Amino acid sequence: MAKQGKRGTLLCRMSEAGLRAYESGQAKLLEHKGSTKVLPVLQDVETGRTFEIMRSDTTKWLKLSELSTIVVSAAHVISGMDLSRKLSEANRKLDRLLKARRDDQISMLEHIFAMSKERLHEGPTEDGVKDLRKYRGDLRKLRGDWRRDNGTCDR
Repeated sequence: MAKQGKRGTLLCRMSEAGLRAYESGQAKLLEHKGSTKVLPVLQDVETGRTFEIMRSDTTKWLKLSELSTIVVSAAHVISGMDLSRKLSEANRKLDRLLKARRDDQISMLEHIFAMSKERLHEGPTEDGVKDLRKYRGDLRKLRGDWRRDNGTCDR
């Protein structure tokens, strides 16, 4: 006999006579007064007297529910492990992207330094001053990017 309640399932074993009486409507499950809870007691419908006190059944159904709980738990663990693996992989890819960005910024700084050095060795020309001003703007942009990346900017 299995009776579904609000919080779970009551698994009980009853005698053949109790089962026949329950199925024919001569007996019913005893309901707790003041609530919707049922007790493992068969009660005669006409007299209200106790017909049979059922015993809990810890056989196959309980084992099956335990097995399903273990399967669900294992599925959660496997899912968590898979999620952890995916996060680790995403973290490695993000680290690679950040390293590539930093390398690009350092390359840009080295380029600006080399080009500025060449322009300063040529002497003051109109094109040279124009290029140096452009390099100065590039350096300001690069400095702003580094400050934002490191969180030292007030923005």
